Amino acid sequence: MKEKPTYKELEKKINDLEKQVHKLNREIEELETILEAVPMIIFQKDKDGKTIRTNKASNDLLRISKEEVLGKTTTELFPEHGKDMMKDDLEVMKSGKPKLNIIECYDTPEGVRWSRTGKVPLKDSHGNVVGLIGYAADITDFKRAEEAVEHERVEREMILDSQLEHVIYEDTDMHILWPNKAACESVNMTREELIGRHCYEIWPQLIEPCEDCPVIEAMETGQPESVEKNTPDGRS
Repeated sequence: MKEKPTYKELEKKINDLEKQVHKLNREIEELETILEAVPMIIFQKDKDGKTIRTNKASNDLLRISKEEVLGKTTTELFPEHGKDMMKDDLEVMKSGKPKLNIIECYDTPEGVRWSRTGKVPLKDSHGNVVGLIGYAADITDFKRAEEAVEHERVEREMILDSQLEHVIYEDTDMHILWPNKAACESVNMTREELIGRHCYEIWPQLIEPCEDCPVIEAMETGQPESVEKNTPDGRS
């Protein structure tokens, strides 16, 4: 029969357990401090897609408190854009596989913002998926800059396409990078058909640049050169 532990043995065991609990509590506090200090959005959701943990960055960006976020799904938090987020959540938990580099948009009091998000399934000790952990980096400034560049590109192309004269961008090897509408129509070819071809293949219809090529001269000197092109049917 096993002997009962003495008072001193029980006291020692209790002290050891208290030390372990104290150590665990300290580690939890340290992790919470790190979680709150990270400038990237961190969140945890249960198997129903409900938020059970967020950090300060998340609440600061959304301009809502943790109490308003906890217990809610993305469709409840973001009525306009949350459906796709929820779809990704369920896909990650169903497959048990991470989904990274997701571009998401969501509503805030300051308007729509964008993030690059990653979601990883959270599993218990038996390997069962019990939720997910995710991170999101705000890329709103980058997205707006990208949209501004695209808007400028479209606007520039519209202006160049309205010109009656040929406008062609070429690289240093004389490959056509972009022709305007007038250049395309002059040879009855689409923009896609012209891009990548050599200019001398199309207008003079040669296998190499023509003698005293003004395009080569312009690239070598950096000065404007007058170019007169003929279409395959002989039209200038």
